[in-house]
Amino acid sequence: MKYHCLVLFSFVFTTMLFAKEAPNDASKASLFVQNPTEPSTATGQLVLYRGTSFAGANNQYDIFVDEVLITSLPNSSMYTLSCTPGVHRITVMGYPSLSVEVTVEAHDLHYIRLGFQPETRVIIPELAVVDNTVAEHELEDERMNNLNKAKKNSLFNGEISRALSFHFGVGAGFKQFDICELSDGSMARFSFGSRVNLGVVYGLRFGKHLEVEGALLYHDCEIAPYVDDISASFYGLQLSPTVSYVIPIHGLFDMNLKMGAGVDRYLFNSYKENTWALDGGIKAKWKYEDALGYHARVLYEVLFSPSFSMSYGLEYANVTFKYKSGDSCWTDYYKPDGSGIQLICRLSYLF
Repeated sequence: MKYHCLVLFSFVFTTMLFAKEAPNDASKASLFVQNPTEPSTATGQLVLYRGTSFAGANNQYDIFVDEVLITSLPNSSMYTLSCTPGVHRITVMGYPSLSVEVTVEAHDLHYIRLGFQPETRVIIPELAVVDNTVAEHELEDERMNNLNKAKKNSLFNGEISRALSFHFGVGAGFKQFDICELSDGSMARFSFGSRVNLGVVYGLRFGKHLEVEGALLYHDCEIAPYVDDISASFYGLQLSPTVSYVIPIHGLFDMNLKMGAGVDRYLFNSYKENTWALDGGIKAKWKYEDALGYHARVLYEVLFSPSFSMSYGLEYANVTFKYKSGDSCWTDYYKPDGSGIQLICRLSYLF
């Protein structure tokens, strides 16, 4: 256990030491003023925006102005750029033939919308210069994530922010117990590590890189595959605090790679088995002591709108359970290994 903890600590420390944000190429642009909230009287402004759409919702699109990366637009977002007078060319990364040109004069305001071509099998973005009245009406109707500002209702900012998540996880345990042989010659097996987890997670983000969260989960393990008239299940509650290091992708705050580790407290653990239909089968219920374990995980998080994000990834969990009371317990089940790998999926509300 001490060895595993040392390896886990080294993994998290190394990640925090060497992880860096990708540079934002927009800072290299001499033609642009990077503080659009206080534009110079000699400049005009370009407002780049993208509305809410199911098309390409999982993607962000890199926007270039005069071949310089300016921003990356996720769903329901906008970015304002102050630029010098003249002709400016706006393009989308990966679509060289897709571009618009805008002639900017001092004090001008131009709106460029990123949308998608209709009635196409493949999702293809399109750029359009939009009339100011139409664009302002569209921006009023939608709750836009202003990428120029750190908004309090966004998880991805430089302040303390919060998220409430629905958590679903399904995993495979390392230690398997044979229950019975099926008609096709395969085995029905049971594992204390093949858990399905359901629950809620409350998280706090401190700045850009540190996240602390607590999870309350229900865990359940069952025979796989399902067999008629035979059942075995292990279930209980799980409390899991986690500390994660967050790496913003592309230096922007609409996607994140999160690497974290934490401890797990397993409570009210019970095992039920009904194998009367088998020769030598039993009907029993056992209680297991509260157990302490640990986990390490990697999550990829995507912001779909200012209020919602989706995360998915993998988690390694290490825990050993111990029989407490109940009917006579088999030797192999007295101190079973509950370690395994889980696939995690989360839907988060950001506030």
